[in-house]
Amino acid sequence: MSGPELAVLDVGQGDAIVLHDPATADAILLDCPAGKAAVPLAFLESRQLTRLRTLIVSHLHDDHYGGVLDVLRHVPADHVLVSLGIGAGQAHPKVVAFLREIKRETATGNSSWSIPRRSHSQQLAPVLHHGALRITVLGPDEQAELDAVAGTNPNHASTIIRAELGSFSALLGADAPPTRWAALLRSNDQLDADVFVCPHHGGAFGPNPKRLDALLERVSPKIIIVSVGATNAHGHPDLSTLQTLGNYAIAHRARLVCTQLNRHCGSDIGSRHSCAGTVVVTHTNGILAVTTERDEHRAWVNSTVTEPHCLWARAA
Repeated sequence: MSGPELAVLDVGQGDAIVLHDPATADAILLDCPAGKAAVPLAFLESRQLTRLRTLIVSHLHDDHYGGVLDVLRHVPADHVLVSLGIGAGQAHPKVVAFLREIKRETATGNSSWSIPRRSHSQQLAPVLHHGALRITVLGPDEQAELDAVAGTNPNHASTIIRAELGSFSALLGADAPPTRWAALLRSNDQLDADVFVCPHHGGAFGPNPKRLDALLERVSPKIIIVSVGATNAHGHPDLSTLQTLGNYAIAHRARLVCTQLNRHCGSDIGSRHSCAGTVVVTHTNGILAVTTERDEHRAWVNSTVTEPHCLWARAA
């Protein structure tokens, strides 16, 4: 039997990430964008999973919460965590309706729901255990929620988790902005991880690009994944972010992979939106393996894109 797996699903612009322990049939879903519920549902069905142990809504942006209800109506969850950081009076009617419906779904689905949060007074972050899956909630803390409520950007309240999946680990930060990562870098939290899902779909990392360098050195990932939509309207990923990730990959013989092509890949990509597609990471017999949806992914990228960032470290 294979060990635990981390799947970053190809949902275009947004996140949908599954953590799965086949030995116990435990599974956790982090986010699902609007109109994309069919993707995680198909993946869960392929693993013969009919119930989630935990579903996490990292924050209240449509490309992270919009498809969650459609998933829950087909695959219920024992527990739902929803980050609620949003300014008073600023909640879009869709958000208000979502929160009302998520409470109704959990009430009728024999499940519970709560808010992912760590307190300033907590020396240790909250931890969830499901089989070989261990989830540590590193954020948001109270200050992050206050920043989100005081402003207009729910990204400040993004749920940041460090996941242990048997013998490998992953750091997942949704759309957490650079200020949140800077706070974590000042902390004593364990941030090292084998897999790093780049926050905010590879968006700009603030006015000080060295913050991303410092974060990568602290995390020390062997695999970096960018979940991004080829035709997104936000300009993701940012070129400087992509270059920083690529330079790290060169220096550390890491693997950089994107779910879809992006605006920096070249002018000749045409309508071919998928790149790696869904990315699945496993650790078997001491080997950290990356499986991509597109067969012969490296060869395809090399033949499609001139000087692709993700293949700079060819030996990785």
